[in-house]
Formats: sequence, C-alpha cells, structure tokens
Amino acid sequence: MSCDYKYLIGESQITAFTLTDKALSITGTNFVTPVKIEMGFISCENIVVAETADSITCDLTDDLPGGSWLPEIYDESGLVQLKEDVTP
Repeated sequence: MSCDYKYLIGESQITAFTLTDKALSITGTNFVTPVKIEMGFISCENIVVAETADSITCDLTDDLPGGSWLPEIYDESGLVQLKEDVTP
C-alpha cells in the first residue's frame, strides 16, 4: 500500500490583526489569495490582499459572538500559521 499524502507547511504567517467594528485588518508575511477568511465562525467578504503580500483587509459579514477570537485564513495549503505571540 502506498500513500500519496504530503504534509505541507505554507510560507504565510499571521503576525498581528486589528478589528474595528466589522473591518478586519491582518498583517503578516507571504500572503496569497485566500480561499476563505473567518473569525469567530463569521466569514469575511470584500477581501483585499496587498500587492506587497504583507496585509489583508476584509469585512466580517456579521458581529462576532461573545468570547475571544483569532482570525483564520485558509489558502491553497490549508490554514495559515499564526505567530505564537498573536493573541485575541
């Protein structure tokens, strides 16, 4: 039996983020066009990736539920890494 599964670690990384009302700004490294972005199980729309690939902006489609949340970016490699010191 052979397995063709490959574990890939993407090069993108989230280093910080801010949320103002429903406007989400994410900074990091090596961002590519995301498949989807969520925060607190709320999806993001109007996604814009900077030409420098170091920031993404988008608008949450609803208010966040109570609690502490981190943004999740999914690209073609899967879930983008979150730098260890990024906190809600």
